[in-house]
Amino acid sequence: MLGKNQDAEKYCLWAREIKAAFNKAFYDGSRFDYGSQTADALALYMGLVPEGQEERVARSLSLDVTEKWKGHFSTGSHGNTRLY
Repeated sequence: MLGKNQDAEKYCLWAREIKAAFNKAFYDGSRFDYGSQTADALALYMGLVPEGQEERVARSLSLDVTEKWKGHFSTGSHGNTRLY
């Protein structure tokens, strides 16, 4: 839009590298989660979930709330911020 194509390419590359590093460090592909309700929710919200795994992470988050915590959130203060 601004005609700064080189900048756009550089930042897109950085975003892909950051996403890959984040998932290498925190994503458990065998369970399809990041280890907590807050981490799952924020990864989904920020678009950090590996491509095509969004539904699985959302399902894992849902099961964590409904089954593990019997319908309760365990997000703590960081995960309870209103995002609207």
